[in-house]
Parts: sequence; C-alpha cells; structure tokens
Amino acid sequence: KTTAWLSPIEAINSPNKEISSVATAFLKNIFSGFDDALKTNQWDKVEKTLKDLSIYQQEHAKNLYLSSSKVDSEIFLNHTNFFNSLTLPYILLGLLLFIVVISSLVKNTIPNIWLTRILYAAILLCTLAHSVGLILRWYVSGHSPWSNAYESMLYIAWASVIAGFVLRSKLALSASSFLAGIALFVAHLGFMDPQI
Repeated sequence: KTTAWLSPIEAINSPNKEISSVATAFLKNIFSGFDDALKTNQWDKVEKTLKDLSIYQQEHAKNLYLSSSKVDSEIFLNHTNFFNSLTLPYILLGLLLFIVVISSLVKNTIPNIWLTRILYAAILLCTLAHSVGLILRWYVSGHSPWSNAYESMLYIAWASVIAGFVLRSKLALSASSFLAGIALFVAHLGFMDPQI
C-alpha cells in the first residue's frame, strides 16, 4: 500500500468521506485560528490544531512522517545558510596560501611553517564543516547529496578540497580551496535550488 500527502483541495474533494471531513475540519480550525490570532495575538488555537494535525499524520502516514531530528536538522541547514557561509573562507584561505607559497618561491625560501600550518588547519576546519553539512543533507533527504545541480556543486567543492589534501602540495591545496569557494559561490547563484 502506498501513501501520499494530499493537497488541501485534494483532501477536501476526496471521495473518501472520512478524509474529506477531517481535512475540512482542520482547514476551518486553522484558518479561523489564524484569523483570531491575528486579531488577538493569541496563537493557542492554531498551535493546538497544528499539534492535532501532526498526531493525525503520525497515525495515518507513519511511513511518510519525518522524525523530529530530521526536521530540526533541515531547519538548522536552512537557518544557518551553512554552505554559503563557507564560500568566502575557502576563497580567502586559498588566496592567502597561494600568496605565501608564491612569495616563498620568488624569494627562494621555505614558506613560513607556522603560517602554512595555520592556513592548513583553517582549510581543514572548513572541510570538516563542509563534510558535516553534506552528512546532514544526506541524513535529511535520505539519499546521497548529489541528486541535483545544487548538490552536485556542493559535492564538487568538497571533492576538490579533499583532492588538495590528498595531493599533499601547498599549491594544490590553495588552488583546490579557491576552487571549492568558487563552486560554492556558483551553487548559490539564483538559478540553483537548494531545496532538499
């Protein structure tokens, strides 16, 4: 047996009278509750209706109902703008590491060990945060995070910076960090949808 969510209009017009009456009651309660709440700033009726709707969904569609941890994870991802906040650090750290390496090559000296370690550590922290974000996205969606253009760009950014660490070259890491930042920038342009 397959179960699917119905839109409010589909539920009200359902040939199943139980579904139709339940949907009508929920919608009447929710809209009258919102109307009252906007006038009185008392949201108790709306909150009760939403809790009742949640209980109804859990009882009648357990296989489609999301766990609270998945909902909380998705809210966290949406509110933090997680991947977009990594764009600038990746680009700046990549540029700084590139400048340090190129200046040492021009001067024919060894790059400042402490500065390169700090930059490596900062890029590693960005990569770990990026990895956590991808894992959260995987957890929330229930599938690997490369199913659309947005997720593909997130994955390309992550894979490029991992490649920079694997190659064990300061220039490769600086280039891969910069590329990761550019890929994340492209992922957040207007034509890509970050929706899970």
